[in-house]
Amino acid sequence: MVSVEDADEYRRRIGEVLRRHGFGWVLEEVEAQIGEGKPSSKQISERYTPPADSMFTVQTPKRRRASLVTSEPYSASERLEILLQAIRAAIIHRSVLEAAVLNHVKGITEIEFQPDASTAEVEGTRLGRRHTLTVSRLDPGSSLRHRAEHVLAQLEDEARADT
Repeated sequence: MVSVEDADEYRRRIGEVLRRHGFGWVLEEVEAQIGEGKPSSKQISERYTPPADSMFTVQTPKRRRASLVTSEPYSASERLEILLQAIRAAIIHRSVLEAAVLNHVKGITEIEFQPDASTAEVEGTRLGRRHTLTVSRLDPGSSLRHRAEHVLAQLEDEARADT
């Protein structure tokens, strides 16, 4: 397992690279997920006491079980894994999806996606920006995907070696 210090350092350095290359939004999504914590379900005991009434005899209170969903903080290695999964989704899976879309629609060299919501509602967020797929981006996207796959594999190998 990667040490806490190493996991935090990996996240910091990966974050710098993502910001420098225009993928800061990935970090925003990751930090939002980490901030929410991981859901944890616990069984708690509730005690039911019937109302006191002179016409009834009071028995021993009944115990009932209830589920309580809370959140716990992610460990350093879990936070790193969330970031690595986000990189897979944002770079690797996105590249594959973009190539599949452009290869499927023959004769079209560009597709532009506009936000559904009004820009006032999502101004300053990635949802408020249009996104354009172009054939000219397929090769650079594929190259980025292969490099990302290689780096992620190295990080995973190193993490396994530390266990």
